Amino acid sequence: MRQSFTTRRVQCGLILIALMLGACTGAPRTGSSGPEPAAATDATIGATDYNDPVWKELIAAARAEGRVVVAVNPNPEITGRLPSTFKDRFGVDVELVAGRSGDLMTRLDAEHTAGLSTIDVAIAGGDSAARMYQNGWLQPIRPLLVAPTTADPSLWLDDRLPFLDPEEQLVLQLERTIQGSWFVNPEVVSESDVRTLDDLLDPRWKGKITMDDLTSAGLGQNNAAYLYLAKGDDFFRKLYVEQTPMVSRDDRQMEDWLVRGVYPISFGLAVKNEEQLKEMGLPIRNAGTLGGGGWVRGPSVSYLTNAPHPNAAKLFLNWLASQEGLRFHSEAEKLPPLRKDIDHPWATGDEQVPAAGRTYAMNADSFEFITVRKPPVMTRIREITQP
Repeated sequence: MRQSFTTRRVQCGLILIALMLGACTGAPRTGSSGPEPAAATDATIGATDYNDPVWKELIAAARAEGRVVVAVNPNPEITGRLPSTFKDRFGVDVELVAGRSGDLMTRLDAEHTAGLSTIDVAIAGGDSAARMYQNGWLQPIRPLLVAPTTADPSLWLDDRLPFLDPEEQLVLQLERTIQGSWFVNPEVVSESDVRTLDDLLDPRWKGKITMDDLTSAGLGQNNAAYLYLAKGDDFFRKLYVEQTPMVSRDDRQMEDWLVRGVYPISFGLAVKNEEQLKEMGLPIRNAGTLGGGGWVRGPSVSYLTNAPHPNAAKLFLNWLASQEGLRFHSEAEKLPPLRKDIDHPWATGDEQVPAAGRTYAMNADSFEFITVRKPPVMTRIREITQP
């Protein structure tokens, strides 16, 4: 792979320090009263009633185990608030294993080789879910969703529980959003500078673009596959090779580069990054998909085989699928939830919420796409970027 496709670490300046401090202090991390009830504008039919006997039984069994271990992405809103929110509500500890999808797969590979099981539940993207499914690392979730309203199909989009696996038992999708937006520093890149994907090939943007790492499963690979499918071989070569983009696996690094104008165009960030930077008064603008149409994706939850805390995991899964639990997760991730009874002012508009009946360039969570269509695309992409 060419040098521009090697992840490089740099010493970040004061802006990066501000970013890190903002991530740590920008939102309350603890509280004694538990999560706030669902907003008044939410539909009340799916409201969570923890006095119901089923919930009481779930809570008592989980408290006997004391904790649940959950793998998540390293989003500060999740890592900072999820343990205290769940503990305040149920009196059960949440131990988080935070990291990128590729890191989770490496850990699970090692654990299964050694005959170990330390993680109960994994919240991850489609590639990881498909791999866990193929490896036989998952057990059914559907039979565990016993709390009132959690498994009511009428409360979910399309009147069905959004399972992704062929058996519709093992991988439950939580949110779905449109991906494929580009982010720019508006102090360096004006709206007229970059209006279409072809504008990115302008020589003045050579060496000025960041991409998420495409060598491991996740956003970088899916962004690359999407652009290849949308624009073809020649465009992809010009953008990913001739424009010499800088590749990173570190959101904070790409944020710092963008706000300092070092790399003022990024295809490695998301709406949640944009909102965090804007809250700190730092320059960032969502330039949209630049005519590419975008692709759809969303995290899903899976229940691992030989889970060490099955009762606590069962409580966690029911809570996450409930109105309150999914509202918490969706707001933290700034994604539109797949339950219909949750208002989501944090994720609105045509560039975030997939339109009903519309076909996008790709559905990155489709098992058919992951196992059949994506492999040959990634083979060609590797040929282009690693000649």
